[in-house]
Amino acid sequence: MCIDSIYTQNDARWQVSLAKYEPDHFSHEVHGEVTVVKVAHEKLSEEQNLEEFGEQLFSYVDQYDCRQLALDCSAVVYASSSAIGKLITLHRKLNRIDGSLVMCALQASFSEILKAARLHSYFTIAGSAPDAIAVLAGETE
Repeated sequence: MCIDSIYTQNDARWQVSLAKYEPDHFSHEVHGEVTVVKVAHEKLSEEQNLEEFGEQLFSYVDQYDCRQLALDCSAVVYASSSAIGKLITLHRKLNRIDGSLVMCALQASFSEILKAARLHSYFTIAGSAPDAIAVLAGETE
């Protein structure tokens, strides 16, 4: 489960709550050990601030200690290579800490982009957020 993170700066400690995290590019819900992160944009391209997109996405792992992520891509119809690079980085970050990423609810156009990049088999993909939760919950038991 994502926990409140404790940070130390100049001998001061404070906690950051995931419940208060309101990123521009995502919304999220916590289901036990699984965090469902929903992408808010239809097109993941340079028109969006991809650097900020990546920082907000990685915060779920780096700042809020989420280990089991279901990435709901139901809104996404297009992703640039830079955006896909952010998803690959997220996948690697989670693998390094024994976490998991399941992408779910992919639109046909986005799925085709992943297939063309030969990444469809690189990512674990589920049909829906509940299916992704079930896959991830099975991994945590």
